[in-house]
Amino acid sequence: MKPSQAAELKRLADIPGEWVKAVAAARQATAPVAAMLLQHVTDELDPSELIVSAFGLREGLLYSALRPTTRRKDPLIEAARDAGGGEHRFGQHGDLLHRWIAPLFDDRPGLERLRLAACLLADVAWQAAPMFRADRGVEMALHGDWTAVDAPGRVIMAQALTSNFGRDGLPDMRLQQLVKPEYLQRAHCWGLAMRLGQRLSGGVASVLERTSLSRNSETLQLNVPHAEESLAGDAVKRRLQRLAESLNMKPGVSAEL
Repeated sequence: MKPSQAAELKRLADIPGEWVKAVAAARQATAPVAAMLLQHVTDELDPSELIVSAFGLREGLLYSALRPTTRRKDPLIEAARDAGGGEHRFGQHGDLLHRWIAPLFDDRPGLERLRLAACLLADVAWQAAPMFRADRGVEMALHGDWTAVDAPGRVIMAQALTSNFGRDGLPDMRLQQLVKPEYLQRAHCWGLAMRLGQRLSGGVASVLERTSLSRNSETLQLNVPHAEESLAGDAVKRRLQRLAESLNMKPGVSAEL
């Protein structure tokens, strides 16, 4: 057993005081014995690493009974889609919003996945008072019953949602220590783009289908149909300006024939 593994098992056996409130009383009673058994098993097998499941045998049996097509689905995305569909006003609007903002970002797959999850939750706080919507978005991202996402991923989602709901920063500065600054900045830009799309469309799918965002080296362009320039009203232009500034670009509106 590696020294680091032995140290972790000793911590489990001792149950540090800061863990007590997070561990059920029944688990506290059996944890030292479980740690001792695990130490004997690892001494005997000498594994290169230990992987601990967040779920139990029942969940494993259920998963084994699923069809292969179902197993291949992303649990984070499916859970976010389900939560968003039950909470927001406009049906399955998140996928369309994600496609609408996608031309602005060249994220690697791991970040793109978090961006999609945030878009699926983009309207999750509509029932809250406006001054509390950002808090609701952060709460959903950080404390939602998500799987297949780590703590930094939750913080990235929280940043996107808080920016989407009109507040730039996270409520607890300590959260920023979990994520690289460039990822937080990228998530902030996602949130501003989502906020622009929500304002422009009012949740009407056809508006996002008839409009688009594009960019070149200097300009962020909102493209609207000819004779529908009124879609880009003052409030939309202000949000377009904020987004362009966050991307170090100039905003522009183009009427397409």
